[in-house]
Amino acid sequence: MKSEIKRAFRNKFFLFYFGVGLLFILLGYILLITIDKVTNITYSDISLSVYTVFSQFGPMIYTALTITLISSDYKDKNIVFYREMGNNSVKYFLKKVGIIFIISFITSIFVACIISLFYKELSMLLPYFLKLEAVLLSFGIINLIVVFIFKDFTKSFFINLFLWIGGIVLAGTNKKLSFLAYFDASMKNYNTFEQIIDKKILNPYALVANDYLFVIIILAISLIFSYIFMKRWWKNGIQ
Repeated sequence: MKSEIKRAFRNKFFLFYFGVGLLFILLGYILLITIDKVTNITYSDISLSVYTVFSQFGPMIYTALTITLISSDYKDKNIVFYREMGNNSVKYFLKKVGIIFIISFITSIFVACIISLFYKELSMLLPYFLKLEAVLLSFGIINLIVVFIFKDFTKSFFINLFLWIGGIVLAGTNKKLSFLAYFDASMKNYNTFEQIIDKKILNPYALVANDYLFVIIILAISLIFSYIFMKRWWKNGIQ
């Protein structure tokens, strides 16, 4: 795992990922003053705006960055090296998830600290951090399993884009399919989070627990796929 972290730093992945997170804070602020015409921006305003940017723009912008973690390995035939080092497809996939976990953790806590400390809302720092982290982990894992299977950067990017948009459309037509757009601003999850930010719900951790249960389910399904497509992983890495 140490080599994965060093490699992610060396190829500037950590820098780009973290930089996008900071830009999202700025974008959240800009949207408030330009589109929503908010003049007196409160903690509730900025925290929800930034969260919306992460959940709405993240699946598009971060996807292009995340899938390079695997597509570059396929392109450079690095899978042979991973296999010689004793890695199977599941272990390899978990290492990539580990990179996403580390950098999303750093990004989420930093964003949460900037907003919460600026407005002196320390009571909301932990719930807000956990919420952002759940969002980044959820679509990060989905991005990874798609490129794991389909190999090609362009194909994987548009499949992820299709899944994201398709999920929102299907969830909007049938409430039973709301899990397909779990973190989207049009879903009940967002409305509950908005009430937490406005302190109309005093215990935020029930929602957080549901969020991470969702993330765990996605991870479990992805690990199953990484095992099922073990031969494809090897084939993608040598062709």
